[in-house]
Formats: sequence, C-alpha cells, structure tokens
Amino acid sequence: MADISTTMAPRLIELKADKLFFPFETDITSNYNMDRLVQETEANVSGLLKNIGELSNLAKSAKDYRDQLGATLEQLSRLRTEKDQLQSIIDFKEKTFIVMRNNSIRLNAELENTKKLLEEAKAAAREPNRSLECAVCIEEKMWRMAYNCGHLTVCPDCDSQINVCPVCRAPITMRLKVILP
Repeated sequence: MADISTTMAPRLIELKADKLFFPFETDITSNYNMDRLVQETEANVSGLLKNIGELSNLAKSAKDYRDQLGATLEQLSRLRTEKDQLQSIIDFKEKTFIVMRNNSIRLNAELENTKKLLEEAKAAAREPNRSLECAVCIEEKMWRMAYNCGHLTVCPDCDSQINVCPVCRAPITMRLKVILP
C-alpha cells in the first residue's frame, strides 16, 4: 500500500495554495510568475526599507531643526529683553539730557542776570548823586542786596525779613550780596 503522505501531498499543496489565493496551476509559467512576484515583492520591501530609512533621517533632521529653532527663539527672547533694557537706558539718558539742558539754559540765564546786576551795582557805585537808602527802613545808607529781578533795594537787616522785591513784588529766588566802595 502506498504511503498516504506521498499520494496526498500534491493535493495538500493545491489546497494550501488555494487557501493562499494562488489560483494558478503548478507549472513552469506559474513558477516563473512566482519567482518574478517574489523578486518584485523583495524590491518593493527593499524600497520601503530605504524609504523608512530616509523618513527616519528626515525625522532626525526635523528634530535637529526644531532644537535649533528652540535655541534661536530663546536667543531672540534674550535679545528682545536686552533691547528693552537698552531702550530704557536710552530713554533715561534722553530725559537726563533734557533736564541737564534745561538746567544749563536756566543757569546761563541766571548767570547773565547776575552779570547784569553786578554791572548795575558797579554803575550805581560810580554815580555820586544817586540815593543809597534802603527801600524798606530808609535808614541804612548802603544797598547791599540784589535780587533775581535786578533791583538793589535793601540793607542786609531788612533783607532777612522779606520774600518779595519791595520795588516790583517779584518773588525772591536768588540773593546777591553787593559790596559798594
């Protein structure tokens, strides 16, 4: 009697082939087609593996670019903070410059006024007919105090008692002691 495994083997292969959806017969053409299909499948798998490798490289490059972008954004943030700090310093220095310029203008005006007062005092000292009496007490015979308005009007005793010029009523912001010969 024949062994069942040898007589049934072709049929089992056919059944297995049917279950694997290979609808062609086992002949030379189908073997060639199978070899060609295997080669194409291997080529497709090889191409897919290559594509997977390229995708992996792209993913790594994307991660590197993302890291570089994060570092660049951090640097940009630091630069913006530095810019804001520098702008604050510039604003402060501009305000300081404006205040200093205004103070310089005011001080130059006061200096010119003081020079004018000094010239007037010198001119008054040269005029012998001019009265040198204090405008407040009328007892002191010498003018000794000049004010920011330019008037030489009072003696030192009366000067400590007034806050406005007795001649023009301007507030006194500066006092200048004038010594006449």
